Amino acid sequence: MKARVRPAWLGVLCAWLLLAVPVHAQPSPDAREAFDRGLAAIEAGRFADAVTLLRDSLELSPRAPTAFNLGVALRGVGDALESRAIFDRLLAGEFGSLPPGSGSQVRWLRAEVGAEVCTITVSLNPVPGRVVSLDGVSMDETEAGTFEAESNPGAHVLRVSAPEHRTEVSRLSLESGEHRRVELQLTPEVDRRDGTLVLDSDDPSATVEIVGVASGAPPLTRSLAPGAYRVRVLLDLLPVHEGTVDVPPGRRVRIVLNPPAATRGRRPWLWAGVVVAVVAAASLLIWGLTQIQTDPVRDPFWGNIPVECGGTERCP
Repeated sequence: MKARVRPAWLGVLCAWLLLAVPVHAQPSPDAREAFDRGLAAIEAGRFADAVTLLRDSLELSPRAPTAFNLGVALRGVGDALESRAIFDRLLAGEFGSLPPGSGSQVRWLRAEVGAEVCTITVSLNPVPGRVVSLDGVSMDETEAGTFEAESNPGAHVLRVSAPEHRTEVSRLSLESGEHRRVELQLTPEVDRRDGTLVLDSDDPSATVEIVGVASGAPPLTRSLAPGAYRVRVLLDLLPVHEGTVDVPPGRRVRIVLNPPAATRGRRPWLWAGVVVAVVAAASLLIWGLTQIQTDPVRDPFWGNIPVECGGTERCP
């Protein structure tokens, strides 16, 4: 098994490992135990364990030595951002006064860690409602169309989205201290969701039709792919009015198709049918009369129909 290489910067710990602190600042037993175990983990190169132990110790007893070594452990796991933040808090005196001569070590290590922090700048075309995030955290818009964030070295996921536009997802791998600039163009997304078309009519006797799709009594409802459709209304199965309607994606459209006023109550094809029926009935009656030579027929509507004999034919 390959031996772990001990980073050269761990040498700066020597002045802190045996640091004596004032009596009133002595940690609690639990905090001291976690601190000692954290230092042992750093020495062994087990930085993830050290981070957990030193966080616990710092929460129980906020002390400068604990914070310093936590910053060292965080750098060891590759979290340059939080490590830098810990050193900044140390220099600001948040964890108490630094021991004499230690300030230069903190500043030096803080500069080393700061040089490892990466910067990502994203430039976008002007799209309303755009959101840019890095590893799920929103990036700040520093100026119109420009978003910026700091990050640790390593793998990251960049996500850019906007309403009614295609979401862009990029996977980035950043080297230590890298400044990466990304330019993206958000493109409108084609919405392929079905829409709903409802054809209705105030005339209950009418038939409504989506040409080439379906027809029936109103209201007629169909789920359709986005696009333009021909629709019409029919009376007695004959079209009397038609037009075109656009069905947008994901929307519901209701159209009321009423026959023109001129056709309501006046259906010429219906009267034409009645005339044809009357003519046919009259023809049949005339044919029947030419075949009958008996007494007149009593018709309930027309009354007596006389039968005439012609020529030499004799009526019985």
